[in-house]
Amino acid sequence: MKIFKILISFSILFLLNGCLEDPQFIMTKVKTLGFVDYVQDGALVSGSFEDGNKIYAKLIGICYGKNPNPTIDNFTALRDSNILDDGEYSCKLVNLEDSTKYYAKAFAYNLYGVIYGEETSFISLSKPKVNTLKITETSTNQLVIECELTSIGTGDMNMLGICFSQTHKEPTVGVDSCILVEKIDKGKYIVNLSVNPVSKTYIRAFARNF
Repeated sequence: MKIFKILISFSILFLLNGCLEDPQFIMTKVKTLGFVDYVQDGALVSGSFEDGNKIYAKLIGICYGKNPNPTIDNFTALRDSNILDDGEYSCKLVNLEDSTKYYAKAFAYNLYGVIYGEETSFISLSKPKVNTLKITETSTNQLVIECELTSIGTGDMNMLGICFSQTHKEPTVGVDSCILVEKIDKGKYIVNLSVNPVSKTYIRAFARNF
């Protein structure tokens, strides 16, 4: 009887081990489709995901870094997926340094570990540089703001002007009010702004490209 129980135990272990090592159970297909496009404050990289065995990935995304062969220990951009349909996806990569070469790979993480796609690479944009030179008060509620664009960076610049706020000391595009300009002369441009004379207004020049 004891020998019989031992044989049953070994059989169960053998079957479990066989299931865990079966490539049909552990393989999730991930591909890095490559660099897609520049976007505001980052870049898009795409991948594809195929999980025909339905051992669903807990996380999928793109990992990236400044050195070849990035892993999930580097930067990651995630696409949330409890149960994700097969197909292509794109992730926005952020925290990029200007004019720097980055390496990226698609990945999927499931019960059995991490699966990586092929490696791709791209060079990040350099951001434009702009300064607020001078603010002149022409009347009790009118300001003239002189600004200078010192570098257009790389890529197409699509916004230029000032942003302002009465609550934020560093007003931000997309959060605070903005005035856009189209006319620029030798890198300099002027914006007229009406303000509330009894409230402090924070102003700074901005330029945006992607």
